[in-house]
Amino acid sequence: MGTRYDALFNTRETPQTQPIPGAVQVQNDAGGYVFGVDHWTALQRFLILGVEDNTYYATKRDLVMQAGNGTLKCVAEDGERVVRTVVAVSHGGRAPKNDAALFVLAICAGVGNEATRKAAFGVLRLVARTSTHLFQFLNYVQGFRGWGRGLRNAVAEWYLDREPQSLALQLTKYQSREGWTHLDVLRKAHPTPVTEDQRLLFQYVKTGGFKYASFGDRGVADYLEAVELVKHADALRLSEVLDRIVAQKLPREVLPTALLNRPEVWEAMLPNMPPTAMLRNLATMTKLGVLAPLNDNTACVCERLTDSNALQRARIHPLSMLVALGTYGRGHGDRGTAQWTPVTQIVDALDEGFYTSFGAVEPTGKRHLLGVDWSGSMSLPQVLGGFSPAYLAAAMALVTHRVETKTEIVAFASTLKKVSLSSKMRLDDVYAATYKGAGEGTDCAIPIMYALQRQIPVDVFVIYTDSQTWAGPVHVTQALQKYRSAMVHDAKLVNVQMVYNTYSTVREEDDESGTLNVVGIDTATPTLISEFAKGTF
Repeated sequence: MGTRYDALFNTRETPQTQPIPGAVQVQNDAGGYVFGVDHWTALQRFLILGVEDNTYYATKRDLVMQAGNGTLKCVAEDGERVVRTVVAVSHGGRAPKNDAALFVLAICAGVGNEATRKAAFGVLRLVARTSTHLFQFLNYVQGFRGWGRGLRNAVAEWYLDREPQSLALQLTKYQSREGWTHLDVLRKAHPTPVTEDQRLLFQYVKTGGFKYASFGDRGVADYLEAVELVKHADALRLSEVLDRIVAQKLPREVLPTALLNRPEVWEAMLPNMPPTAMLRNLATMTKLGVLAPLNDNTACVCERLTDSNALQRARIHPLSMLVALGTYGRGHGDRGTAQWTPVTQIVDALDEGFYTSFGAVEPTGKRHLLGVDWSGSMSLPQVLGGFSPAYLAAAMALVTHRVETKTEIVAFASTLKKVSLSSKMRLDDVYAATYKGAGEGTDCAIPIMYALQRQIPVDVFVIYTDSQTWAGPVHVTQALQKYRSAMVHDAKLVNVQMVYNTYSTVREEDDESGTLNVVGIDTATPTLISEFAKGTF
């Protein structure tokens, strides 16, 4: 009997622990063979996902080194393209946090060629939108360069380009962050005031005093006078303090700590409170009784938490809503002894606001099978807010499930579990429904083989994973080919990457393959999946 060479070497069925013959694959951290992504795709992933903690297989330091070295390659190839990418992600509000964007911009400003440095400094205001961002950027950039003329001029322009009232807010709201003060930065950058109001504001930072009648912008003078007055709130009537808070829209950061224990103060701030500040202070306002079941303040907050236009203008990322929901819904903080009784209407509004913050996503009418990877490497709290990638994957799957009427969801590792979800379910219910339990290996092909074995017609497979697949008898792309041959010949596959690394289960460079790589925690992801499913991507 002859040797069955085809059983040992073929391009249609290859164990994931071996590379597909003839394909250019790399070995992932779990020992399986997958496709590598280029440094531009890795850059996009880093800007959106960042590196929050150690992952199952790699330390935080190793991941940052990998991301930094990849960024250097991109800067060497086309630094101006890197700058444009940073702006698209950061200014577009596509990432949960701005840290990675500031870091990459600092690399461009520090090691790029002259055109790249000029481009980086030119967009500093767009990426470093607050004083805290500016201070973060300065910490990062000093790892790559000194305070030369270009950096001094860019930082000076950051101050000089602002309208007087915007500048006054930045100087008072964020007085000290990240080891910097505005006085430190002004001494480094030496901005030359263009207007008298700018000169007076810089003098205010240096001396703490100002001449009320000297400002050309009366609004700035009134604002600063209010800031100075509330510093001595113990000498004022509470009604006078509240009047100043309302009239000048004073932020929490400029108020003495003693005032922040007064419910009346929070009620005065609430109508003008920015959405980000509102999310961060829901627990405090509930604990003080400002937010209570069915009261007017609660109605106001719920309306704002579900206003898609307001959320997008404020760049409220869906993950910020999810973090607020998780913290507020628990009724206690992660640290300290603070406790509160969550208001049900606010919990519901946060849950709805999570979906609303993605913007409008048009249904496609296509048949979707959504696979949530719940293997061991997806089970650690590696992402912002302490959520596991698997939890966020389930939440992202539910976003599509709420839009598309023809969906099935499965949770998988090396085995598979069918999940019954309702579009009305809360995210915590989704977590419970998709949980499979850690300890198994990972087979990202199993959702496709499940559909093939049960003859389920699927137009679009969406796999939420970290691409650390290794335990399957066939590769994901091979499973897709089998499915297309037997069931739906033009079925598509989307690999939704939930953790930063340079792996993918699909071959991204093949435009005709009907496959797509996207980043999971990206405000654009649901729309991209929808457009890809319709063939308009």
